[in-house]
Amino acid sequence: MTQKLTFLVLFLIGVGCTSSTQEKKVEEVVDENYDPILTPYFSIVEALIKDDFEKARTYGLEVSKATSDTGVKLALTGMGTLMAEASSSYDQRAILEQFGMVIPLYLEQSIINDYPIYTFKCKNEFDEKEVFWFSLSKQSKNPFIGNNSGDCVEMVEEIKPIIK
Repeated sequence: MTQKLTFLVLFLIGVGCTSSTQEKKVEEVVDENYDPILTPYFSIVEALIKDDFEKARTYGLEVSKATSDTGVKLALTGMGTLMAEASSSYDQRAILEQFGMVIPLYLEQSIINDYPIYTFKCKNEFDEKEVFWFSLSKQSKNPFIGNNSGDCVEMVEEIKPIIK
């Protein structure tokens, strides 16, 4: 009986050690292209293209949790909070317009990217003002309109990669 109990205890300890080692290995895998502001920002753009209000809120919350150690990052994390708390996709699109004005400053000050970033523009359907957004893809739909929004989209610039 004691041999069975000893074996069971050793087995459980072995399983426990194995699973904690596996968990540590999983935690060590980090996407080197992940940026705490840009990555969720790109996801917000995609969510608004698909008219997915809740996903845009979720990714806004992710932006809001980024470290805000500069004025630009503070502005962007604040916009993330507003995106997460927005009461409509109309409000989210107004916040996205603000993101479009601050992201270029973030790119100039903070980012060394291993991938190209594309700048797009289109006229806002509400006030005919040009709005800008950024994407990892050479083609984009207009996140300010949502579905069926490829009509006026124009790629303005390719921001070349700066290799780390």
